[in-house]
Amino acid sequence: MFLPGTGVLVAGDMCSDVETPLLDLTAADPLGDYRTGLERLAFVTGVRHIVPGHGHVGNADEFGRRLTADAAYLDALALGHPFDDPRVTAGSPQWLREAHSEQLRYIRGSGS
Repeated sequence: MFLPGTGVLVAGDMCSDVETPLLDLTAADPLGDYRTGLERLAFVTGVRHIVPGHGHVGNADEFGRRLTADAAYLDALALGHPFDDPRVTAGSPQWLREAHSEQLRYIRGSGS
């Protein structure tokens, strides 16, 4: 939801600084669907503040950084190889590390 008068973009489960993208693995194209969502958010003009459903509020620069970080995560995930993302570390919640591992297994098994 975008509130143009204030420049506030409420991003729900996207653009988090503490969580990686969480894909809908039941969708026909989980990576493509998430990328489409990121692209739609990127086209919103006048964003001064990003409010994710999980994580911290950020300014316009942080919004751009989070879009870039999420796209990089999807690019790395698409390769199907283990990789590092600062949001998925030993200090991250167990459920998030498990979701990341499940997504990686899904991509490896789907041939994407």
